[in-house]
Amino acid sequence: MFRQLTRLPARLANFLGLAYLSREFLTFLRMHGFFVLAVNLSGIFIGTFMLQSGGDMFIVGVFYMLCFLFEGAIYFIIPWLLNKLSPTALSRIGLVFYTCSYITLLTLRDDAVRVFPLIALLSATGACFYWVPYHIYTVQYTHLGNRQQGMSLTGVVSNLIVLLTPPISGSVIYFLPGMNGYVAVFFVSVLMFAAAALTTRGMPSRPSGQTGNPLLRLIKNDLRDRLVSGLLLAHIFYGVREGLFMYYLNLLVFRTTASEFVMGINTTGRGILIMVTYMLIARYNTPRVRRFAVIGAGLIALLLSGGAALYFTAFTVIALSLLDAVLQSYNLNTFQLVTYHVCDHLTKKSGVERRSEVVTLRSMVLNAGRVIGIALFLMVPPDLGSPALMLFVLSLIALPAAFILHKMEKNRV
Repeated sequence: MFRQLTRLPARLANFLGLAYLSREFLTFLRMHGFFVLAVNLSGIFIGTFMLQSGGDMFIVGVFYMLCFLFEGAIYFIIPWLLNKLSPTALSRIGLVFYTCSYITLLTLRDDAVRVFPLIALLSATGACFYWVPYHIYTVQYTHLGNRQQGMSLTGVVSNLIVLLTPPISGSVIYFLPGMNGYVAVFFVSVLMFAAAALTTRGMPSRPSGQTGNPLLRLIKNDLRDRLVSGLLLAHIFYGVREGLFMYYLNLLVFRTTASEFVMGINTTGRGILIMVTYMLIARYNTPRVRRFAVIGAGLIALLLSGGAALYFTAFTVIALSLLDAVLQSYNLNTFQLVTYHVCDHLTKKSGVERRSEVVTLRSMVLNAGRVIGIALFLMVPPDLGSPALMLFVLSLIALPAAFILHKMEKNRV
């Protein structure tokens, strides 16, 4: 029995096809694990924290809209900075800004809602400086033969953390009185950000060495490329949905149950389903499967959100949250893969590494879509039909992205 247990990790790795991943990739995975732990201990509770400290749904919506607006603006300088600084340096800067956002929450507590634009700016800056290097590492530390498997391993590990952390943080918030629970989990998040920064010491990288801003050259020379234009158009449509959907769905779970603990359990359920989804993706997600599965995911998401809008109860909202986790983890994996395909396509076309500017432009248009989605939500009258009706509308708006990705996979050379 003991021998069988000791062989379980090797069998799991073999099932996922994870042989030959580099040591640098595994160090990157450890760094990202600390980051995911920090974010998931407390990230899903920032909206409820603002509600508890005197804000309302409108304030929370504006907070997230500002986050995405600031991200879209700050991303513009990232490719230029990567000419002079290594991805590792940018990762550390991002982790520092994330830490500062949580320290601000810890320091101000009940008054934090009064400075939510500052918290949004710190968080957005952290996101820009962290996520562009993240995508660079994913490509740099893998190759075409194991990239899908490496991405799937990252998804499994991240969602194993998601599975474990929210019930713990939700329980702490539930059982400690007032703001003390929030303060406790935010403090642990700060420690995890510090651990992630220390781990980057084992992640070699160097500045790109290019001159000027590669992003401007991409906009000037390559926007008419059918893969680039398709990638950007798909991200705008999907961003309209993605910016609002998850945070608002979490708030609907909280609204129908009035319990941070149930929010944590719901997030654990999402983590289990996402982890299983990534394991299946690693094994079975061939280009042929992706071409049709991405359309199926978009249509099913539309049906599920429509059902929750018609029958708005705690059960239907939680069911939507769980099933949507499967669909969107698949969609995000597909978006990420398509982005890397476009990076490879432009690199081959020009003979120069193109990762930073492709990832940055993709992130900018994604955040533009997010801002549009939240702005639409803020303009909708609060008493217009079911509270979940907006989720159905956003799923409908996002549907063209599925057909664009289908066409890109079909025509990719």
